[in-house]
Amino acid sequence: MLSLTTQLGPNSSLSAIPFFIEVVKCGSFSKAADRLNITKSAVSKRVNQLEASLGIKLLHRTTRKLTLTEAGNRYYQAGLASLEVISDAENEIKALQVSPAGNLRVNVPTSFGISQVSPILPKFLRMYPCISVDLVLSDTIKDLIGEGFDLALQTGELSDSTYIAKKLASLNSVVCGAKNYLKDKGMPSVPADLMDHNCLLYAHHTNIAEWVFMKQSEKEIIKISGNFVTNVSDVLVNAAIDNAGLARLPTFLASSHILNEALTPVLTDYTMPSKDLYAVYPDRKFVPEKVKVFLKFLVDHFGGNEPSWEKWKRINE
Repeated sequence: MLSLTTQLGPNSSLSAIPFFIEVVKCGSFSKAADRLNITKSAVSKRVNQLEASLGIKLLHRTTRKLTLTEAGNRYYQAGLASLEVISDAENEIKALQVSPAGNLRVNVPTSFGISQVSPILPKFLRMYPCISVDLVLSDTIKDLIGEGFDLALQTGELSDSTYIAKKLASLNSVVCGAKNYLKDKGMPSVPADLMDHNCLLYAHHTNIAEWVFMKQSEKEIIKISGNFVTNVSDVLVNAAIDNAGLARLPTFLASSHILNEALTPVLTDYTMPSKDLYAVYPDRKFVPEKVKVFLKFLVDHFGGNEPSWEKWKRINE
């Protein structure tokens, strides 16, 4: 059995195996050289190197024929089996580039994954039954290669410039509150009115006590305050629906609640800073088919000028 420490290279015993097998199959060094399109001396040199590396004779050579030694016969059979395994592996790998198949490991931010990605995954799995999906929901940016991810969805500034990134959509925010809360506390007409409201805070904002509003070329930074802070956007949604105050929410979370009138958007004449959503993957040259089709699937669902979660704007105009 070959040592696991054998170094692969042009002069290694492993690299000489195909030459040895071809000699045995052809029954001569000359015919093997013709098949391999190299010189007879080059073939002979590689087989000699193989025998020297193993420290045993594999072939009896005479002017009339070649005969395998007992060790040579065993090595020949093992070599054939090994090459067959390698050939099968190559065929399987090439098949992955022809037809989408295999396990697709994807990292997605938690709230976006729950509200937008998980509902469409069953459709993707029906479209590509040979693909299985390992969906990891996390707001922590992952090491794609180190943790075995094929693709990730990320927002804002990308952490690794060596990755390939494709923009899918812009993620916008809107301030919302429940009807009863607004009826009781009043509808803000300008951003400064928020200082009189209980504002629900998101812990992951850079400045959690400041909300930024823009109208045309004017920018306003409003100091807000409130009695509740959380690191999960979905919790803010529930608190706002339950009349706890006003929340700045990503529109991909707020839209369905706006459409069913559980939440009312305020200050819609203003915009708030947005972040871009990217699909990120490690390599452009050899992208597996499973990644290509999933990327296209995401673009079809989230790409374009108006993702589905922004349609509330037209209804509320």
